[in-house]
Amino acid sequence: MKKLLSLLFLLFFLQLGYSTNPFSLTPLRPNNAIHFDDTIKLLPDHYLFTQKIFWGEKGLMRNFDMFKLSSTSRDIEMNIRSVMITTHQYLAFASLVGMLGTGITGQYLYNGSRIKDIHEGFATFTNITYFTSLGTILFTPPPMKDRAKGFTKFRIHRAMSIVHVSSMLAVNILSSLVEDYPVLRPYHRAAGILAFSSLFVATVTIKL
Repeated sequence: MKKLLSLLFLLFFLQLGYSTNPFSLTPLRPNNAIHFDDTIKLLPDHYLFTQKIFWGEKGLMRNFDMFKLSSTSRDIEMNIRSVMITTHQYLAFASLVGMLGTGITGQYLYNGSRIKDIHEGFATFTNITYFTSLGTILFTPPPMKDRAKGFTKFRIHRAMSIVHVSSMLAVNILSSLVEDYPVLRPYHRAAGILAFSSLFVATVTIKL
């Protein structure tokens, strides 16, 4: 699990160098990117590193006839993107519920209550929903065009995403150490609170 979380974390930050907006949520019509017949543009100028692996001009999915780069295949991809982003949003809400349950039971556990199994159940649920949600963004087809530059809700969402991904990684690392090193409890708690708060802000902001 730790190796999987570290891989997702690495992929998330690698893509930041390749995208001006890794969390654009609305399928848009063509504007910027690859030219076909000097009029049709099918890919944005900037999109995720992980998306390029699968959905770039020479991505792995282009090996399938259905996804040969064309206006028809991009329409199909926008439908896939819409489903994946809807899934991402529902899983983000589920993650918030899981984080809340994990935090409450964790506090009782710190106070001596014998609810370790319940706490670990919430933690497992949170990790599954959270990192699956992250995966749907990393590997969804890219939007049709780049997002507007400047200070926008998508920029806020992106900034908060960096915070909650970092916090979630810290939570998982500290959770494996806190039993042997109780002195780390305040840091574990703080990382959990930061993960919940930043995910909540990111989720609310993108809905505005």
